[in-house]
Amino acid sequence: MDTTNRSDATARSRPHAFPLTCAQRGIWLAQRLAPDVPTCIAQYVEVHGALDLAVLDDASVTAGREFQSAFLRVFEIDGEPFQTVDPTIGLSTGFVDLGGEDDPTAAAHAWMTRDYTAPLDPTRDRLATSTVLRVGNDHYLWYSRIHHIALDGYGAMTLVNRIAALYTARMEARTPEPAGAADLRTLHRLDEAYRSSTRYESDRAYWREHLTGRRSNSSLSPTAAPAVAESILETATLSVSATERLDSSGQGSVCRRRPS
Repeated sequence: MDTTNRSDATARSRPHAFPLTCAQRGIWLAQRLAPDVPTCIAQYVEVHGALDLAVLDDASVTAGREFQSAFLRVFEIDGEPFQTVDPTIGLSTGFVDLGGEDDPTAAAHAWMTRDYTAPLDPTRDRLATSTVLRVGNDHYLWYSRIHHIALDGYGAMTLVNRIAALYTARMEARTPEPAGAADLRTLHRLDEAYRSSTRYESDRAYWREHLTGRRSNSSLSPTAAPAVAESILETATLSVSATERLDSSGQGSVCRRRPS
């Protein structure tokens, strides 16, 4: 097969494509190293009270278009990843009624775990999804999951807050605040501008000097294990001295910002 012609055809079919940012590329490589472990952000919001699913769905689509992340497609040309915003992706909020289960909340958590741990191919599968899980009378878990290549943790919370703001404005029959999210091409240009700037070079020199003599790797655990998709929750009570050290750690000089 002529891979050059295939690559040219792929490029021509996606004229609005652009490269990944440096951070996205890191996520891309991590996903390729562990293809069976989805690199996703998954979360839910517990809702008590009446919920208008149609309004929530409309707010989710609107916010998704503002952020563009929910309409992202990722593909490869000769092994190099690219991205494009595809407004034709059918984005809608699903609904699952678990009210008839013996333990609806446990069933909802099991449902969410199955979803966020399922293998996901970012070049083929939808990167974002949202579902409302009913667990009782006027009691819902609003679940969302998006691949980390499309959004980071801060962005995911910002998106959820924007959806909530749009929903509330609609329910109160008022105009929502203007959208504040930058489009993905702008974010890519900002990333490129920084990495070609003198500030990038000086930042790299600063951290290289700052980390001289430190171990090449560090971890909170003394053991190593393969990556897994399902989260493991461990709890423990911190000692008073440990709490005091954590409280005072922000006053130290380990990660002082260097002078501009």
